[in-house]
Amino acid sequence: MTRTITAAVAAFGLVISSAIAAIIIVGLLEGIAAIPDVVPPGAAVAVFLGGLALTGRVAVDVDPDHPLRAVGATAAVVAVGGFVAAQATESQGEALEPLTVATLAAGLFTLLAVSAVATKHLRRRRDLRSNEAEQ
Repeated sequence: MTRTITAAVAAFGLVISSAIAAIIIVGLLEGIAAIPDVVPPGAAVAVFLGGLALTGRVAVDVDPDHPLRAVGATAAVVAVGGFVAAQATESQGEALEPLTVATLAAGLFTLLAVSAVATKHLRRRRDLRSNEAEQ
């Protein structure tokens, strides 16, 4: 249980860090006039998806037995934060719809779960190959 909580906290930190890094990259790249307008958002998406891939790997590293619990907890925390933010901004008329928040959290869970499952699968294959090579 401690591993799962630690993995969830680490995964949440990486999701937030990836989002912040993507925002910073957009800000830095928009000031450069020589690049096309498509590059800053594309670079931001690439950085964010790379961070999510790393997040799944960290979840497997910290809790190799139950990484999906960790990424599920991370997606749940993001969903709760999204619902709280939506309620807080509702009085200003700028609230996110609950369905949008739920869809984004489900998408986040899917991306993190795919990353975690792929990491476990690739490690199993690598371990099988190394065991075969030793014999």
